[in-house]
Amino acid sequence: MSEHTFFLKGRNKGNERQIVLRTATLLVGKAPTKQKRIKMKVSMPLTGKKTSGMPEWITNAMTFVMQSHDTVVPDLEFKGFDIHFDDQQLFDSKGAKAPKCQMRGFVVEEVGDSSNPDVDLTFLIYAPFSTRLWNWCGQMGGEEFWAQFTQVEEPQSDTLELSGESDEEENDPEDVEGE
Repeated sequence: MSEHTFFLKGRNKGNERQIVLRTATLLVGKAPTKQKRIKMKVSMPLTGKKTSGMPEWITNAMTFVMQSHDTVVPDLEFKGFDIHFDDQQLFDSKGAKAPKCQMRGFVVEEVGDSSNPDVDLTFLIYAPFSTRLWNWCGQMGGEEFWAQFTQVEEPQSDTLELSGESDEEENDPEDVEGE
């Protein structure tokens, strides 16, 4: 995974992106711990947005989709990201924070009017459960807002293990297709 990156901070705040929360689901792990997590499906508009901090794999996928009108499904997974979701005031204390998140299920595809489509990046975010984040997801479902993605220096994979999900849940085609 080291050869791939997600949005980088840089001088122009390349790690701050507008996204739309499509769905949020509560996941409960197996007994005895019953560890709770929040699975969020989000989309990130790419067409007409700033390119600073954008990784090459997204730029290449976006170019391919715009030229071929095909969908690209990169087989990537990122762990150890702290994500700060904002509501109205840009990154103040009122937003929600999700530490040590995992991101996967990336899809780059055309959306909107078929004669003049836009390109979006859709993906899943797995975050540790917090009441504040869960309430925030309920309020912001379907809304567009800013998110700040920060790579944690040493992600702890044991914090967000997927052992609480069965294979059917993990590979649910609804996760990456349709809404």
